[in-house]
Amino acid sequence: MGQLTPTTQTALEVLLVSPTVIAPSVEAVNLPAQPKADLPFWQQLKAEPGKPGLETVLTEVAKLKKLRALALPVALFVTTTPKAVARYAARAATESLR
Repeated sequence: MGQLTPTTQTALEVLLVSPTVIAPSVEAVNLPAQPKADLPFWQQLKAEPGKPGLETVLTEVAKLKKLRALALPVALFVTTTPKAVARYAARAATESLR
């Protein structure tokens, strides 16, 4: 985590463990999410988006905004092999938080 600023590290840790509701409405997309759901954002991020529709699109846009707000460095995985990145992705997709 040496490439991440302390602010980014804290924000990432909060998203991994704190329950967060993802705003599905046009008005709420630009508002900060309020804790409501019992799943951490990371679990919601991994979930299937659901049936196609405006609410689904807005929910997915809200997820992307939360991820972009982390301000992760562009070169975060530059020195990591593609095989290792694929292992991380597979692990993230199947593991639950402990």
